[in-house]
Amino acid sequence: MQDLCATADLVILDFTINDALLSPTTYNTTYPTNLQTLINTAKAGGAAVMLMTGNPCNTVSNITDTTQQNVRQAITSVAQSNNLPLLDQYAKFTSWDAMNALGYMYNKNHPNTAGYAALGTFVGDTLAAWAA
Repeated sequence: MQDLCATADLVILDFTINDALLSPTTYNTTYPTNLQTLINTAKAGGAAVMLMTGNPCNTVSNITDTTQQNVRQAITSVAQSNNLPLLDQYAKFTSWDAMNALGYMYNKNHPNTAGYAALGTFVGDTLAAWAA
């Protein structure tokens, strides 16, 4: 990864939805440690790093809201401890129900084309604001 980051200006790390399926011990200890390793590797390669939470999932799926918020807090803590920007999809979209009502969800966990377009706009607008 370090070699790949040598040519990247920015690396956005978005590892949350599948990680929310892990045990609480994993996302409270192993997850932040592994995320830190990725951050250190990307920075060593010369890239700036930004973290991003996953989109809200349907709480009827395997991922309860409590679990989603615990993983969100873990990534938020890592972002804060590294003074990294955080793209927080929960702050933007608030819930699966809200995303689904806007026609953004393909299934319980994943956005559809319109949802990914909305995410792209959110990321682009956020990057433009930070670059200004």
